[in-house]
Formats: sequence, C-alpha cells, structure tokens
Amino acid sequence: MLVTETKIRQEQTIGLGVVKGFNRNLSMAVAFIDLCFSLDVLTDELEQILESLELKEAAYIEARTQEILKTKVDFDMMAE
Repeated sequence: MLVTETKIRQEQTIGLGVVKGFNRNLSMAVAFIDLCFSLDVLTDELEQILESLELKEAAYIEARTQEILKTKVDFDMMAE
C-alpha cells in the first residue's frame, strides 16, 4: 500500500501525518493538526471547528431525513 508521511517539527515536538495514497497536502494538514495537539496550541480553535462541522452534519442528516419521510407511503391508510 502506498502511503504519504509528513513530519513537522517545532523545537523538540514532532507532528506526524500519515495518509493512504499519495496526498502530500492532506498528510501535511494531518501532521500540522497532530503538532498543534502535541503543543496544546490552537486546540480550542480546532475543537470549535470540529464541533461546528459536527453540528452542520447533524442538521444536514435531520433535514435529509425529513425530506425522505415526506415521501414515505402509509400502506395502512391505503388498505382502508
């Protein structure tokens, strides 16, 4: 399997990013996030971004579920 590995160092702390395939930018982003968590820098901002994305995903799933439920057929009602 081909993987792309990136290491970023800030003084003695290393951030490591390993991704499947050849994606240098994604590997670098993962290494940067790892370094931020290791240094406890920007973690509040990263956590806020992740929470925001989770809320957006939940809202999308709920909206999509409601759209699907509108088209649902009630077979009990059809039998009457």
